[in-house]
Amino acid sequence: MNYPLSTQSYPRQSFALSALHTLQYCPMILRLSYTLAQKTKARTTALHPLNANAFADWSAHYIHANGDAFVIAVCTRSLYTVVVPAAGIVTPVTLDARIYAYLKDYLVSDGFEFFYRRLVDRDEEETTFSKLLDAESAANLDDLGELVQYYLAEEGLSPEEAARKLNEIPLAALNHRSPRSVFKTMGF
Repeated sequence: MNYPLSTQSYPRQSFALSALHTLQYCPMILRLSYTLAQKTKARTTALHPLNANAFADWSAHYIHANGDAFVIAVCTRSLYTVVVPAAGIVTPVTLDARIYAYLKDYLVSDGFEFFYRRLVDRDEEETTFSKLLDAESAANLDDLGELVQYYLAEEGLSPEEAARKLNEIPLAALNHRSPRSVFKTMGF
């Protein structure tokens, strides 16, 4: 099928947008590391399967750097990471509110406003807390946490700068693709 040069990419774009429209809204699943669940006293007795909406399935871990506490929120499927200051996070409600606020700000500032508005944004406070998916998820969180700690403590980066740098690094767990590139292509 031949298309004029100016519309050659139209079929791909049309398919990609229709694929995003077929994803239905699902409540967010927030998978907590043991340490973070203990700090917030969140009940994570159940292990939930992966969310049908990959953009609404996140894992979180508690870390320390330079004497400050942080939570790293990691998209479970793409390892796309957001770094959240943990000061004042003492309950599941404050954890959910803080992570959600930082997700919104970071995704919009990183050029993912469309994904945020279409697939992450929610009208109600619906978050399901869960245990981590498996040992590989825990290992990935530990590895990403160590990198974030290094960026914050040794390189003196801000939480947002550390997340940006981490999201551009090719990772073996993603077949040497960056978390940002995997996150970008998840909906297509």
